[in-house]
Amino acid sequence: KPLFFATRPYRAPFAALAATALATAGPWIWSLFRLNATDPLVGGHPAADLSLDLLALFIPGGHWRFANLTRGYWSSLPGSIHESSVYIGLSVTALLIYAVARRRALDRSALLLWFSVLLFFAVFSLGPVLHVWGREVTTITMPYGWVERLIPAIDISGVPVRMTVMVVLSAAVISAMVLKLLLHSSRPARVAALLLLGIMVVEYLPSPIPTTRIATPPFVEALSRLPADQAILDTVDDPSLALYFQTIHQHPMALGYIARLPKSVADRDNGIYVAKDSGNYAMLPRDYNIRYLVTKATDEAAARMSWAKLVYQDSTVRIYDLRPQ
Repeated sequence: KPLFFATRPYRAPFAALAATALATAGPWIWSLFRLNATDPLVGGHPAADLSLDLLALFIPGGHWRFANLTRGYWSSLPGSIHESSVYIGLSVTALLIYAVARRRALDRSALLLWFSVLLFFAVFSLGPVLHVWGREVTTITMPYGWVERLIPAIDISGVPVRMTVMVVLSAAVISAMVLKLLLHSSRPARVAALLLLGIMVVEYLPSPIPTTRIATPPFVEALSRLPADQAILDTVDDPSLALYFQTIHQHPMALGYIARLPKSVADRDNGIYVAKDSGNYAMLPRDYNIRYLVTKATDEAAARMSWAKLVYQDSTVRIYDLRPQ
């Protein structure tokens, strides 16, 4: 039964699980929704840009070892391959079809439960608008779009495709049920199971993970020797790289790269962006308590700061103390 947890043997354990979840995760969820209601979180993604393409479950994506064979498909999908590579495999699809065909030989209650989970999350991972081969089918509004209108706070996420993790989990459980059935059946059935497992290995073979050695620039070492309780603004590095360097120099930093910001914080950050873009660095220590400024050596606006102390320089980078003692 799909609602097995409502039957007598499972009521008490399910109630204990629900109470524990409410006591632990509940306050976090409540705080998140309350914050979003009073100080809206910004930085979310347009859900239509990061939704599951209808064919992505059945065509290998950009992380497959032989991804060049399907480049014509996955290169047309919006977003990055890290989001759109959700292929479950033709071997697993065959097992799912076999599960439906031989449902009487399987645990029908468990099968109905896991297929319900699979279909629910598959439908909602499609996002607000149906996508086929990277193109929007704008005449069809999906259930996710209805939920967006009903619960505006769902915009905090904005990445429906990530719900396919539950599709993969459900497909894995159903596949395991079918493989067990096949391996305990006739010899042809066992051969078919082993053949599908072999295909699965090829289908799930990932491309090598690229590795990068990040050298620590001398200016980061110089920052690490300055008092670590003083905030910095790094105008030189990419935000993600700046966060990595922070693990070395240990300074609080402005404009850190995080997923979502309350609107009030984003508005304050805009002032820092304005100061950075206009070269009006005098407001940084006064309005934002930023003491150290990291700029390119070619930054003419920084070079004109006669009131700031140059504490480090090399051929590419300079560090200024905006509040010299």
